[in-house]
Amino acid sequence: MISKPDSNISNLQTILSSNVDSKRATDMSKYMRNKFVFFGIAAPLRKELFRRFIKAHGWPEMSRLEAVCQELYCLPERELHYFAMEMIERNIKKLNQSSIKLFEYMIVTGSWWDTVDFIAANILGKFFKMYPELTASLTAKMDEFR
Repeated sequence: MISKPDSNISNLQTILSSNVDSKRATDMSKYMRNKFVFFGIAAPLRKELFRRFIKAHGWPEMSRLEAVCQELYCLPERELHYFAMEMIERNIKKLNQSSIKLFEYMIVTGSWWDTVDFIAANILGKFFKMYPELTASLTAKMDEFR
């Protein structure tokens, strides 16, 4: 767990909270079989809000990136998980081999098709292109789960 909360996370929560659409949030939750809480922000607006946020606040320092991602994943609103995934995807080239533990955390925490599909295609795919020597050993471990 994270020892020091990131102040930008509360800034992000404030921005997203000011754009809540209760009806859409209810519909989004129902679509996900009521497994998750949403702010109710449609993807195009959410992505625009993320762009504005990054322009205003920047990315977390690399030394805090993984901790910030985990902190976002500890919060209930799904849009915060989406931000964490996009943050990792955009900074993937700055991460190292040990980041695989973070990716595993992201897959098993609040796991559902929307996050797993994104992580597989946009994070793990890029990670294994950066570290092809890890592909066989890490994917072989998946056989243990079958």
